Amino acid sequence: MNKILGKKYVDSKGSVVALAIVLLILALGIGGFVFWLVHTNYEYDLWLYNMDLRDYENGRSSYKPVPPASPIWKYVLIWITAIIAGVFLFFVPFMISKNQLSKGDNVVVLDETTQVLKVLSGRVYHSVPLNKIVKIKIENMGLIPAGKVFIFYKHSYGKLIIKYIKDGETIKIKSNDMQSVKEVAIKIESFLNNRSVGHN
Repeated sequence: MNKILGKKYVDSKGSVVALAIVLLILALGIGGFVFWLVHTNYEYDLWLYNMDLRDYENGRSSYKPVPPASPIWKYVLIWITAIIAGVFLFFVPFMISKNQLSKGDNVVVLDETTQVLKVLSGRVYHSVPLNKIVKIKIENMGLIPAGKVFIFYKHSYGKLIIKYIKDGETIKIKSNDMQSVKEVAIKIESFLNNRSVGHN
């Protein structure tokens, strides 16, 4: 009988929406920057045209300047491209999140009959016999930059790192991100403790 110990961590809806909004703003910001460059270049060309026109009208130049073409279509093209890119990027996090949810979400499963853990690492499940486990660690630290210092904090989710013996060799595997990783580690350690007590 299989017992699910750890389920896959999927980004919360709030973080997905926040990322989508950031990507939308980024696309529109880049569009605004390109618009500013084009507009600044047009204003410079217009300034040069007015200077040349003044020289021509005052007889200082025989060359009649031609006014620069209005970049209105460039403006339209820039904003259409920025909006399309923004809308596309806005929906990317939702598509990724939906794709995550469509995949198997059991990261750590215990086969109670054979006493073997099945641990999902990448796309592959590794079979880890409980009696071969040497060490269990969790990886769930986050980092917030705050000026010249960094603030460390712990996620409720994270990866499980398991060391075990296979054919006389120590193997280390790192699971995919899972929910409540600390609780999963505690559950596995309790199984290990119960086994050692049962053998004594």
